Amino acid sequence: GQTLLLVGFSLVVQVMLIFVLGQTYQETAMDVLPEVNPAKRGNDFSVWRMPLLRGLCADWGIGCWSCLFPCPRWADTLQKVGIMSYWPALGLVSICVLLTEVTFGVFWVFTLALLVYFRQRLRAAFGMPSATLATSFEDALCFCCCLPCTMAQDAHQVEQACTAGDAAVVPHWAVAI
Repeated sequence: GQTLLLVGFSLVVQVMLIFVLGQTYQETAMDVLPEVNPAKRGNDFSVWRMPLLRGLCADWGIGCWSCLFPCPRWADTLQKVGIMSYWPALGLVSICVLLTEVTFGVFWVFTLALLVYFRQRLRAAFGMPSATLATSFEDALCFCCCLPCTMAQDAHQVEQACTAGDAAVVPHWAVAI
């Protein structure tokens, strides 16, 4: 009885925290759209532009959000590429995280599959090799070894593509929230 009440209270607090931090991220980090730098036009985004382990330190904002609260950073990344709008993406990944907690990690397998699926879509948007067993395994390994590093790498790819005016991101700036 009391344990169930505590779990319920914990979930309510976490949902409120997700909403508040999601709104804070949207108002502070998302509204700052990088200007297109003509000197960066034509950069090749068919390879990762940032090494996996360097992503957390290369940009303070991306590194902090990716480490401390990666859900809104991930949702922003998907929105900028036009894969999914911000709030549905934030809700989806947040529900996965909460279900992973409630099931003592059992739901992590589904969450990992979901993260790999969307990373494969991100790869495809930039013309990287995708939808193969090798790239799926690589992405799963990246998420398992360092989830914040992987999310930061994705974010850097998208932010650099925005700055370069890459076709994978520019048409999607106006994705409805």
